[in-house]
Amino acid sequence: MDPMEHPELEKVAKQIAAKCKGLPLARKTLAGMLRSESEVEGWRRILRSELWDLSNNDILSALMLSNNELPPHLKPCFSYCAIFPKAYPFRKAQVIHLSISNGLVEQWGDERIQGLGNQYFNELRSRSLFERVRNPFHGNIEEFLMHDLVNDLALIASSKLCVRNRVLHNILPSLRSLRALPLSGYGIVEMPNDLFIRLKLLRFLDFSRTDTKKLPDSICALYNLETLLLSSCDDLEELPPQMEKLIKLRHLDISDTSHLKRPLHLSKLKSLQLLVGAEFLLGDPCGWRMEDLSDLHNLYGSLSILELQNLVDKREAPKAKMREKEHVEKLSLRWSGSIADNSQTERHT
Repeated sequence: MDPMEHPELEKVAKQIAAKCKGLPLARKTLAGMLRSESEVEGWRRILRSELWDLSNNDILSALMLSNNELPPHLKPCFSYCAIFPKAYPFRKAQVIHLSISNGLVEQWGDERIQGLGNQYFNELRSRSLFERVRNPFHGNIEEFLMHDLVNDLALIASSKLCVRNRVLHNILPSLRSLRALPLSGYGIVEMPNDLFIRLKLLRFLDFSRTDTKKLPDSICALYNLETLLLSSCDDLEELPPQMEKLIKLRHLDISDTSHLKRPLHLSKLKSLQLLVGAEFLLGDPCGWRMEDLSDLHNLYGSLSILELQNLVDKREAPKAKMREKEHVEKLSLRWSGSIADNSQTERHT
């Protein structure tokens, strides 16, 4: 808007800016909050707030004001971010998954709950509560940080209900009502086989970027698990044989898990809606056929089809219904051995 057309807003804005005492973080946070408030009375309410006098830290006062003015649907999502330690880079998907699995995002009408979670995150970011950072070790993965004082605010907002002690040994055994467990980046190599026996309510489990070679069999007892993230687990070799017991699993990410043994018998996961980074091995006695891919409409991200030289009949290829998999962004087709004698078949495939 043109400030000249809103002299009252400009006048109040200068008074608010003076209370920030030139501190950039305070100004930035309040600006992110006020940008969606076009009524002068809303700005005056911020100016008159008693929160300015509750802290000796002018930045924290401004941040507390910002949190106090968050819409009701955003407050629980922000306070939950207190689980992230200071200087910890987190991903957008982490916040979305954790918010959904803990019931902090409520679905409205026909809109997908994942889309609502994305909307909540973008609203928090627009208020300057999250800052985008570049991590040279994680390539193009987009990551975010909270300023240390914003992190302090999240702890205040969470009423100190968040704990950050040693997760696997001190905390997990006693948290029977746990609904989300993010372990991304932990140096986990081996876990007790009965680790998840008591965590029946767990809905979200993130093992991405860990060093684990095998998941404990007790993971198959997580009947309420909805999201399982295993991306970039370079050492992961196999999944438990009774994965079909995960009757509510709707999101599975196995991207960049090059040593994971196939097949995964994904057709047994009846609730699966979102599959990221799948690889399908054709022709092996216990492998896949092209028609097995026909009903997997919700493949996302990258998709690899291996050992295509085993496809001897060109009429088999259309049975995969690849044109209907509109969410696949990267498709990899691989042949092994010499293809000189089958060039015609490969071309038709």
